[in-house]
Amino acid sequence: MMMIPCLKRSGLPLALLLFSILPGFLPALPAQDLNLPLRVVETARIDRDREIVSSGIPVPRDLGILDTHRLGLFTGENREIPAQFKVLSRWDGKAHEVGRPIKWLLVTFQTDLGSENDTTFFLRRGKGVQPVAPVQVTEGSASVDVNTGPMQFTVSRTSFNLFNTLHLNGKQIITPCMYNGFNLRDYTGKIFRSSKAAPESIVVEEAGPIRAVLRVEGVHRNGEEALLRYIVRIHAYAGKSYVRVFYSMRNDSSYGYSAPAGHRYLSDAYMDLKCHLGIVLKASFNSEAWELGNGEYRVLEQDMVGADDTNKVKDTNLNLLDNFVRRVLDEGGKVLVKMGGKDGSPEVGRDPGFMDLGTENTGVTVGLRHFWQNFPKSLVAFWDGTFRVGLLPEFGYYVDPGYYGRTPPPPGAEDDYTFGGGRQKTHEIFLQFRSEPMGTARAREEVHAFNNPLFATAPPSWYSMSQAIQLMVGTRDWTAFPGFQGELGGDFNRFERFQKAKWSLEAVDPQQSLGRISYKVFRQRGGPYGGSQFFGWMNYGDTPWGAGWSQGHYDWPFSTLLSFVRSDERELLELGVAMARHRMDIDQYHTTQDRYNIDGGQRFEKGQHHGDMTVPPTPSHTWIHGLLLYWALTGDEYAREAAGETLAFYREYWNRVGPPFHGLGTEARTGGWSLMGLTELYDYLGEAEALDLAKKIVTAFINHEKAETTSGYYLSDRDYIMPWMFGIYMNGLGKYYVHTGQKDEEARKLLDRMANWFTSQQNGFGPLVGGTGSAAAYRPYSMWYKWHPDPLKRSSTPRINLVHILDGLAYAYMATGKEVYLDTSLRCASDLWRYWTTSKDVVDRNNPADLEPITMRPTKFPNTETKILGWMTRYGKVLQYAAYMRKGMPPIMVEIFPRGTVDCATVLRLRISRNCPVFGPEGGRSYDGYFRVNNVPQTAIVQYFFNTTRTPFSETWYAPISLMPGQSLTLDAGAWTWPFVYQTRTTIKGEIE
Repeated sequence: MMMIPCLKRSGLPLALLLFSILPGFLPALPAQDLNLPLRVVETARIDRDREIVSSGIPVPRDLGILDTHRLGLFTGENREIPAQFKVLSRWDGKAHEVGRPIKWLLVTFQTDLGSENDTTFFLRRGKGVQPVAPVQVTEGSASVDVNTGPMQFTVSRTSFNLFNTLHLNGKQIITPCMYNGFNLRDYTGKIFRSSKAAPESIVVEEAGPIRAVLRVEGVHRNGEEALLRYIVRIHAYAGKSYVRVFYSMRNDSSYGYSAPAGHRYLSDAYMDLKCHLGIVLKASFNSEAWELGNGEYRVLEQDMVGADDTNKVKDTNLNLLDNFVRRVLDEGGKVLVKMGGKDGSPEVGRDPGFMDLGTENTGVTVGLRHFWQNFPKSLVAFWDGTFRVGLLPEFGYYVDPGYYGRTPPPPGAEDDYTFGGGRQKTHEIFLQFRSEPMGTARAREEVHAFNNPLFATAPPSWYSMSQAIQLMVGTRDWTAFPGFQGELGGDFNRFERFQKAKWSLEAVDPQQSLGRISYKVFRQRGGPYGGSQFFGWMNYGDTPWGAGWSQGHYDWPFSTLLSFVRSDERELLELGVAMARHRMDIDQYHTTQDRYNIDGGQRFEKGQHHGDMTVPPTPSHTWIHGLLLYWALTGDEYAREAAGETLAFYREYWNRVGPPFHGLGTEARTGGWSLMGLTELYDYLGEAEALDLAKKIVTAFINHEKAETTSGYYLSDRDYIMPWMFGIYMNGLGKYYVHTGQKDEEARKLLDRMANWFTSQQNGFGPLVGGTGSAAAYRPYSMWYKWHPDPLKRSSTPRINLVHILDGLAYAYMATGKEVYLDTSLRCASDLWRYWTTSKDVVDRNNPADLEPITMRPTKFPNTETKILGWMTRYGKVLQYAAYMRKGMPPIMVEIFPRGTVDCATVLRLRISRNCPVFGPEGGRSYDGYFRVNNVPQTAIVQYFFNTTRTPFSETWYAPISLMPGQSLTLDAGAWTWPFVYQTRTTIKGEIE
């Protein structure tokens, strides 16, 4: 007996049911559809006790999860544990738009974990288990109060002295004190305190149950005078007697591009906190402890020897790490202990650094994340229970001749810290209060755990499948994958080695006289020739460029963190965090006091020192994807705030000039990088304004074309153009078109014209040359550096600039279905990855000796390798995705749920995925198919529409189906209508009991 599908439960005809799931109408799926393993690895070789784990996890749009109310976190034994969930972003909307599916979810919980062990948790449907004693936040008119269980503290609304009061297990450890808090001493000796005025704002950003976060903002004052802004975040945790304190000091004055420079000069910057710990205190900094008599104190100094005023390090061994030294001094300046440096054990000189101050039963342990990396630093223990964290200690300085060349310092400030206009610096401080004995070994472990926080990762394939970051596939051995066993797989494996060059010595090739140089070795030796300073409070997280800095050129934070999620290599997470924090602090121009179209951009450094930038921020050198990915992975709101400043920068830059060209000039890359940044602001923050600005940039290019040509480029009365800049624009255009739903038909047509210009008439009219000859005498692809329709106005054909067109051509293929775009991109990529530094006109493709070495120190690009490797490690993943989907996957996949008994009361769910990467011209694809029950057609699915604004291009819908025992259900897949027609029908059979 044949049963007709029952549609009563849906209340909709099947055709309407299918169309009702288009974006904006996506039904929330039950959370049991999510069963995601999250792996936590202990890498610091210490035991963890209810350690905090806080990690951002992408959520595929297809799951349609709208809220966190029914989410839970489970152990491998299926036991739900307390967890806290925070929605960071949503698909095509802002975080507060509850009707849109969650895109990034911050998951916070606690776990025990033995030394060098790992464990796996599962994110799925749950009841929302609460901790026994959740952290509680109470907002009052005079203060904000936080209770973690063992610890209670207050933050005053009238005087920000960090903690106005603090109790531990009923004992008061901190009482109100005007000297507590964050203090700056300027070059004249004046002290400016955070406690001298009420904070401008206190915001509760998270309120438990696992973690509470308070954001406090204000300015340091000395009477009516102010010196630098502070932004502080205090993280407190359920059941814990410690806090993490993030302290940012910001100079929001001008750097001096058009407004008067507002540089500030500091003798020192520090945090003081006086605690009631008892009498006859002991101070420990390592294995030794010093008893403090009346008026005595001990100082731990962290410094580097061998550094001169230009931040070059004189080290003949080409190993910067030999230069770190730690000293313990008494109040008279006598050195009691010296560790590390050239005369001692280098490893001890790079100790994480901690201080424990107190009696046997009451005390405080203090740590500073990235302690030695951000030298100089100090920790001071006083006899009266006061401790000091020297963020910029008095014995250090930061002299940068660039500042003085532009703005000479006032008399007396020549040997102080220069804190330039628009700068910010964030420090992360660990404060653990104790009412029990704690030996130095345990104190060290606590600070070591703080310096090496646990992190939960999904499988690498999850980040790729979710498409919440970009179009990409996970790392793999490509030659073992169907469709890639030959040359193409070998090329892709070579590309993966470029990614691994960040950390793996095995991935890089040895070079004569240099050996193997990964990024890790490159940093340790001090750049291309040695001695360039990777460390210090102003430098840590940046990469050298020649005699100066690169300011993370081409978004090293992004490519590093992307390599982390694709590989789950934990060392890359630490490196990416350092890079992202430098980007959000030092590289971001944190001011609204300068010219309207440079405020909020990324600083321009290119072989310059951090203080001698003569070029103001510009969209051609502003990158924000690393900022946003770092925020999405960690929840660090400082990064999100910096990205928000960049939106204002784009707004002012692109709105300053109207039609027809909207400010798009001869450097097309300015528009290209802006398109990418604006798309990323939309992707992560749901900023609709970003799409409006992107549309202006597309219109500007089209108007340039109309004024001269309609061939995918424009000349603007120049004797030549640089095709690689147009490659950057094509990449940004493709990203904008794909990530915003393929709705801008003019953008698609422009993408087609640009790709056609790059690929048509190769070795003739277009910018590409090469790709000719036999395998034994092959001329690799390259690109005209200067190009004009007139061949007499062309010159130079470097190969490295091919990197800028790889992903743009892949986007063009997916937007048009024209195979030539993808095929050309693959051939260019092959030649680039093989012969990236060669100057040979002809190579033998069959001879491995002709391959160029993969290394962080290419001999052809000394001093600019950070730029070149920045290119090589960020481009190519979209190309991989397009090739993978074309060659490695079937065109249609269908999953039928549930497995088991299906009756009229069952909602049958079909997930239909199209894996062909080509988008339809209307932004979707049609599908013809029908159900069969016992091989008899039941319900036609006519012109089923796949909307490709959702990636990875899958749809999930519900249809109640009734079956009698013994009947089978089959879904027949029909043909795609555009641009390919697959004649083979795909039949997926459901298993029915």
